[in-house]
Amino acid sequence: MLLPRLADAVERHLEDCGSPATTLLYGVTTKRHEGFVILEAARGIPLAVFQWLEEDARVLDYTVNDVASTLQEHEAFPAEWYQLHLSAPALPDGYTLLAGPISIDSPSDERWLGLVTGPEGDGMLYYEEQKALLFLTVEEALRSTLHLYRMTTTLLNCCSSGFVQAHAQDLAVLLRDLSGRLNARKEAHDA
Repeated sequence: MLLPRLADAVERHLEDCGSPATTLLYGVTTKRHEGFVILEAARGIPLAVFQWLEEDARVLDYTVNDVASTLQEHEAFPAEWYQLHLSAPALPDGYTLLAGPISIDSPSDERWLGLVTGPEGDGMLYYEEQKALLFLTVEEALRSTLHLYRMTTTLLNCCSSGFVQAHAQDLAVLLRDLSGRLNARKEAHDA
């Protein structure tokens, strides 16, 4: 009875501090017969929660593991990250893969996004098994991604999408990167 209540209490504290959490698992260890709770908080652990964990008599010890976001993993280990997506379907005829692909709709993994070279040049291909759905040149991909980003951030004000809110920091990094790349391309083009 103690573990579910403790898990709920930690979730409430995290929620109150602006970092919603989900209990992934709780139970009792077989060797030492100690209770444990495993939670996931997408926005990290605020200082107030650490203080509460130190003061709560039910908590004997705790650890916090930081897990890199998908964007951070991709930037740090691009080759390994792409290895996870080797089960992609064959590309449509006429396209050669440059990087990727990544699944757009896991867990069904029917639609994929890859960087390709093809009849239209280099760009981004959104596709299914042997069927091209959308091709964007580099410039079109950058512009479209920037517009999609702006529309996505608008969703933060319109609805409470947990996915969007959980990735707000990644979205901010993406906006800075995209804006910088678009401005550099525009300046090079104008010159």
